Amino acid sequence: MLELLGGGVLFFVFTNFTVTSVIPTYDYEPASEAQKSILDSLPSSIDSVFLPPFDLRDLPEVTKLETIASLIAARSLSSLRDALTSPVAKTKLAALVVDIFATDAFDVAGEFNVLAIQNFPFRSHDHLCFFTCQSLTKWIHASTETCLN
Repeated sequence: MLELLGGGVLFFVFTNFTVTSVIPTYDYEPASEAQKSILDSLPSSIDSVFLPPFDLRDLPEVTKLETIASLIAARSLSSLRDALTSPVAKTKLAALVVDIFATDAFDVAGEFNVLAIQNFPFRSHDHLCFFTCQSLTKWIHASTETCLN
């Protein structure tokens, strides 16, 4: 959630768009105090909507976290569709930004004829490798040639 909200904050600051964060809930657990605190601290142009909860008790106890995250997204699609129906009527929906586990929501974006964007959070190490890749490649080739000669 923080990665998407962070991107939403930057998106708002630089473009004056409003952002609505749609958050799925499951197993009938309300938002934690920490989540509420973070959401309440956001600028007024960033709104949040909690989707109705659904049950995950049908999953085996050994279900991996990645599977659970994907199922949460998949089981939230109808609620997401309902949540987007109201804002679309009132405002122009520009894009639907989802995390790596919620790509099923691209179909919903298509139904509303809006851009679907997958947010892929990078760690600092990823940025370092990305920005130094060309230099690193040259260094590896030079080192290899030195070792072979």
